[in-house]
Amino acid sequence: MDAAVFEWLWFLLPVAAFSGWYVGTRSSAPRSGDPVAPEYIKGLNYLLDQQTGKAIEIFIRFFEVNPTTVDTHIILGNLFRQKGELEKAIRIHHNIVSRARIGEDHKAVALLELGRDYFNAGLLDSAEKIFRELVSVETRPTVVKGYRHLLTLYEIEKSWDDAIHCAEWLKRRTGGADCDTRIAHYHCELAEKALERRDYKLTAHHLSRSAKHDKTLVRAPIIRGDAETSRDNHRAALRHYSNVLVAHPEYASALLPKIRECFVPYDPSEFADYIRALDLQVMTVSYVATCTHTLLQAQRTDEAGHFLLGLVEAERAPLPVLKIFLEEKIRNSGLAEDDLVKQVIRGLSHNEEAGHLYECEGCGFETYHIYWQCPSCHAWGTAKPLDIIESLSPAKVASD
Repeated sequence: MDAAVFEWLWFLLPVAAFSGWYVGTRSSAPRSGDPVAPEYIKGLNYLLDQQTGKAIEIFIRFFEVNPTTVDTHIILGNLFRQKGELEKAIRIHHNIVSRARIGEDHKAVALLELGRDYFNAGLLDSAEKIFRELVSVETRPTVVKGYRHLLTLYEIEKSWDDAIHCAEWLKRRTGGADCDTRIAHYHCELAEKALERRDYKLTAHHLSRSAKHDKTLVRAPIIRGDAETSRDNHRAALRHYSNVLVAHPEYASALLPKIRECFVPYDPSEFADYIRALDLQVMTVSYVATCTHTLLQAQRTDEAGHFLLGLVEAERAPLPVLKIFLEEKIRNSGLAEDDLVKQVIRGLSHNEEAGHLYECEGCGFETYHIYWQCPSCHAWGTAKPLDIIESLSPAKVASD
């Protein structure tokens, strides 16, 4: 919130508080010439002097929470929360909830704000208790917000079964477009936990449930490959990984290291043949780098040079790959100790990982690792690879 607007809200709040109190007292006992309550003046002075703790004592003690004044009390608590004074916010909102004279709708709003206070304070158990109480009555106007806050809380706590329950309720109630994708990811999380325990039956169960909610999820077939790798079924794992790579070649940076582990015992020449035979419709830095490095490992230097030359002529050769090739050439030429050569290699090293970033489509968060849930905005499945060179078949590059 803009600082100037925030200060104006603090200035207007005493006016709102007095207005609520005044209307309430006038409606209950109309008299002419009612004086301004001295307690109000005292509380106003405390607010103006920034003695907020003493002002709260005055407002809570003398200005009763009732249907006329409850909105002002809720706003006061919210403003304290936005200022980071969470203890004061909790005290005000808790005071509202404990009053019997307010209506069910007002109590639901106060419960929601109290839960948010506890959540912001890091008191997740207390927040969960409040939100659970809030959603226990589905006719409350704030029940959807309560479930959404619970969903966020369960994601933080990694309580995936509870998160599935909340997301399924929200899907039934609101028809949320992202609910199916969320639930599919939650089942993938549970599948990964089961896989860590080598419970392959439960892993398969959650992956099946994930597919029912989102068949397009890239993550699920990757976990299937991981499960086969865990059982030393390398041929089956390779089939899963290969299918994902052909359908989604932009994920080559995550898939190629897994595919490499499927070649047991490892033979760089065999792995190179596999990579070269892939007919990918999108070329990535990770694909080119892995291909070049593996050809050099297999001592197929001429083939690596031909492959790289095709990229250079097409102006598609990424810097990490040039660095790999130059280091190999320099190693065999006796120039490894040349100062200028060292500086060139060092300069290329600064850009070596530039093409292996992932970026969240929602908030722009960048990382070198793939996160199925963005660590910044917490959206699911929004991290997309950025190491794409160009939509082009590798076979075409090799033939250029």
